[in-house]
Amino acid sequence: MNNKYLIYSKMLLTNDIRKFNKQSKLLAILILILSFITVPLIIGSLTGYFIRNLVIINLSFFLFILTVNIDKSILRVMFSFDKKQMAILGIKLDQYILGKDISKFYSSFLSLISFYVGSSIIYYLIHQSLVEISMIAMIGLLSAILGYLLRLHFIRLLILPKLINISSVIGFITNGILILWIFFVLKYNLLFLNINIIPIFSIFLPIIISIIMMLIVLWYKNLRNLSIFNDHLNSKANINTKKSKESRSLLYYELVLLYRNPPVRWSVLFFILSLSAGLLTIILYGFNTDRFSDTGISKEFSFMFSVLFPLVFISIMIQSLVSFDIDGPIMPLNQHKPNFIKNKIRAKTKISVLAHVLFVLIYAAVSNYYLGPDHFIALSIILLMIAVILGLSCITSTILFPYFKWDYIYQVPSTLSKLFLNLIFGLLIGLAIVSTYNKVLYVVIFITLLCLISLLHSINKQMWKNTVNKNYISIKSLFE
Repeated sequence: MNNKYLIYSKMLLTNDIRKFNKQSKLLAILILILSFITVPLIIGSLTGYFIRNLVIINLSFFLFILTVNIDKSILRVMFSFDKKQMAILGIKLDQYILGKDISKFYSSFLSLISFYVGSSIIYYLIHQSLVEISMIAMIGLLSAILGYLLRLHFIRLLILPKLINISSVIGFITNGILILWIFFVLKYNLLFLNINIIPIFSIFLPIIISIIMMLIVLWYKNLRNLSIFNDHLNSKANINTKKSKESRSLLYYELVLLYRNPPVRWSVLFFILSLSAGLLTIILYGFNTDRFSDTGISKEFSFMFSVLFPLVFISIMIQSLVSFDIDGPIMPLNQHKPNFIKNKIRAKTKISVLAHVLFVLIYAAVSNYYLGPDHFIALSIILLMIAVILGLSCITSTILFPYFKWDYIYQVPSTLSKLFLNLIFGLLIGLAIVSTYNKVLYVVIFITLLCLISLLHSINKQMWKNTVNKNYISIKSLFE
């Protein structure tokens, strides 16, 4: 039996304990017992006493073990300082993943085991059914084993270099899965629903055991002899059979650069998207529940407001991604190559415009479903023109007020470029609302927006020559 799994896990646990001196070590052990054994034991006992359907609780072990802190485990496996040392000692990849995860996940294991024991004992003492509690306990044990095996496989998948960007946001995804499961359980009142577990046990037991055996076989077959730094996707066999992708599309290469080196962390981008979507939800809730019925606001006004106002967060996010000065010194150094800079500007403009159009279409479709304005097509045309203007403005603002000498990525776009974008946004919201009053104003606003598109496009083509050697006030000044 290969005991390197246990040896490596013990090494990591021992190193953590040695960080404490003698007195604090005893205090740490006491806190560990109280936090991860005593409290979960009490909570499990209360659960076994109050909740009739303990099957749902034990099935939840699967999602809990699969999702909790998996993002932290992924980062530990990818960036731990002892990686080279463990490779020299002959620790294999499967041992390294398991050891790293268990050494930090043991507190969750202790909590789960204490909860499991407490709920099972109290449930048996109340209902006095040995067969029923045995089946429930078996379901909990199998769901926990299945969840942890899948957890290990997901960690192995997500540490691949090509999935590093997904790994950084996996915490948001797993938290969302847990929240959806809790919502589902509470919505259908499953905690207090009487369920006959015998059919469930007889149907799912062979299926779960088969999946567990398959995962164990795949784990040992694919990972047991791989070194820590081995990437099976880069083996010679795969290199010989793979063909490199070629594309003459500058937009494609710019998107690849954004994907590989995003100026803003993906977790921050998801947070901004959630703020925008949340604001849209609040606005639609207010209009759809007649909260503003006494103010006499028309459906057209409500529609424009609900689409454009949440778009503020989206424009700020997109401006950070496509900023003209995000490439630092590349632009000034290549000013003698106008085609290079023009191509960069075109690619960034396409990304910005397409992104704004996409979000406007999504927000307009959702708002139309809940508000139902009378002139949806006409209003949508104005919104699409505004999306194009915002896409151009994200580039124009950073061309007019660039900051090429940034030290940290948060220093771009410059403060003045953000102010310029905010002014444009305020102007566009005003024009959009005015266009809902009558047909004459609609035509006037339509022509005005066409002129703005033409003007911004001309500025993007010409003004970079005058600003490529200039640096304007940056966000850095706000912190000094």
